[in-house]
Amino acid sequence: MYQKHNIKLTGNLNSQKTLVFANGFGSDQQVWRHIIPSFKDEFRIVLFDLPNSNLTSNQEFDKLKYDSLHDYAEDFIDILDHLNIENAVLVGHSVSCMIGALTALKKPELIDKLIFISASPCYLNKGDYPGGLTTQKTVEILSEMADNYTGWIKKYSPIVMNNPDKPHLSEEFSSCLTKLRPDISILVFNTILKSDYRREVARLEIPVLILQPRDDVFVPVAVGEYLHKAIKNSEYRLIEALGHFPHLSNPSLVVQEINDFLNFPETFNEIFC
Repeated sequence: MYQKHNIKLTGNLNSQKTLVFANGFGSDQQVWRHIIPSFKDEFRIVLFDLPNSNLTSNQEFDKLKYDSLHDYAEDFIDILDHLNIENAVLVGHSVSCMIGALTALKKPELIDKLIFISASPCYLNKGDYPGGLTTQKTVEILSEMADNYTGWIKKYSPIVMNNPDKPHLSEEFSSCLTKLRPDISILVFNTILKSDYRREVARLEIPVLILQPRDDVFVPVAVGEYLHKAIKNSEYRLIEALGHFPHLSNPSLVVQEINDFLNFPETFNEIFC
């Protein structure tokens, strides 16, 4: 397990408070490097990679096992059980937000609070739900990946980062994507784009912080607003950050929002509702 998920424990290992950081598609645990220093003195910190995030996990990736986000949630559960961790705060980015939500629903004692960064329960437009992507667009994206994976990376990395004044960010994302086997990358991205966990997130009862960037190509503002309405015990922040990786493009703001959420004495609903 330690090799497959590259599990690392850092921060204050004697603390009774635990922060678990879960990366999104196309990145690994290094994506949290600007966030962790602000919490390392107060929290025990758990870092790990999704099973398709690095060269080592590529070799162990079972295509037949990971056909829904529920399978990734079982990995989250195994990791936390293995480390004897309960009542953690899980900070998820992108797809890991929904994996974290499923984990909390499957085994509630593991997760006390959730923090969503650029989260979407469903990427497709469905009825009056504005997921942001049409079925045709998802087919086009997956076809581009299959036809020319390297070309797709060069095209989409700057679009996803959306910080033209910080080209090193898209270069970093490109580097991470290049480490993935194209066949695995396409399979995982297909699973993500076609997922729909709107019913599941509506069942969440624990406190949830939703951090929504203003301009995210894969997660429109309307999706963040939808999550806030669907999750009864949630706080919503439309943050001044561009792109799908606000924890890289504006880490100080993300740290501030996380701090405010963790230090708030009561949930939003208890005070104002």
